[in-house]
Amino acid sequence: MTDKFGNFEFIFIILNSSSSDAFKFKLFHHIIFKFKNRFSI
Repeated sequence: MTDKFGNFEFIFIILNSSSSDAFKFKLFHHIIFKFKNRFSI
């Protein structure tokens, strides 16, 4: 449970940072992919 919320906190930190949009999109997509894999039935 804790690491799930940690991931979301990390996502928001990344989105609020001054990183390039391409980098943010790549990282966000990667995290979503991992998230989906973990909870796939």
